[in-house]
Amino acid sequence: MNKIGRLGEEIVSQWLEERGCRIIHRNWRCRWGEIDLIGWEDFSETLVFVEVKTRKVRRKHANNWDNGGILAVNQQKQEKLRLVADDFLYENSFFAETNCRFDVVIVNYKPAPNVDNWQREKGIFYHQGYEFQVAEYIPNAL
Repeated sequence: MNKIGRLGEEIVSQWLEERGCRIIHRNWRCRWGEIDLIGWEDFSETLVFVEVKTRKVRRKHANNWDNGGILAVNQQKQEKLRLVADDFLYENSFFAETNCRFDVVIVNYKPAPNVDNWQREKGIFYHQGYEFQVAEYIPNAL
């Protein structure tokens, strides 16, 4: 995974933790693939599998092939996520009887050349010369 993708996942991790979702695994892998983040919500007693898509902000009318990341979570990707989640639940049987949910988070970024260290203001994160913002949060996406 590239640097931007990892930074996007870190932004989402912080963003979710602020909302009461404790991240218990990052980039959990098995033979079927990977889930970016796995979190636990105490208030809903729910295990949350999170797919993060980080995309560069485009000009107003320009769009990328996957409509800002949402089309990248297609039927094939959804099936892989389900298989990975099944494997996680098998290996972590103490979660077997819990509620589970699949969320998708779209993060937009653009260059912010005057910023090196972590900064944050009004929902916008700055780090390593980039500005990041959670553009869309889709709970129960799958």
